[in-house]
Amino acid sequence: MVVINLRIYYPALYKQDVFFEVPEQIKLLLDELKRYEHAQNERRRYHGAYWTFMEAVTESELQLPSLEEAYEKSCQLQELYRAMQRLPAKQRRRIYAHFFLQMSETEIARMERVSVTAISSSIARGIFHLRRHLRKD
Repeated sequence: MVVINLRIYYPALYKQDVFFEVPEQIKLLLDELKRYEHAQNERRRYHGAYWTFMEAVTESELQLPSLEEAYEKSCQLQELYRAMQRLPAKQRRRIYAHFFLQMSETEIARMERVSVTAISSSIARGIFHLRRHLRKD
C-alpha cells in the first residue's frame, strides 16, 4: 500500500492536502492517467481545434477501464492471492505454473518428474479449494 495526496490527482476537488492509502497498482494507474492528461493538454495547446476533433475519435476507441474497475480488479487479485496462500505448497506451485506462467500440464510434470495425471488432479483439487475459499470470503 502507498500513501498518495489526493490534491495532486484531483486539484479541482481538493484545495488542501488529503492523504489516502491505496494499492501500488492504483498509484501507478493514477500516475499514468496524469501523464496521459498532461500529454493531451499539451497536444490541445499545440494543435488547437484540430486536435479536439481527433481527441474525440481516439478517446472513444481507447475505452480505458475506469478507476473503480481497476480498483475492483486489484481487490479481486488480492483475494485470489490470499486464497492461494491457503493451498498446500504443491497445489499452489502447480496452479501458479499452469495459469500464471502459462505452462502446460506436461511441462509441469516433466519439470517436477511426476505423471501428468498427478499434475492434472492436483490442479483440479486446487481449483476446487480456491472456489471454496473465495465463496467463503
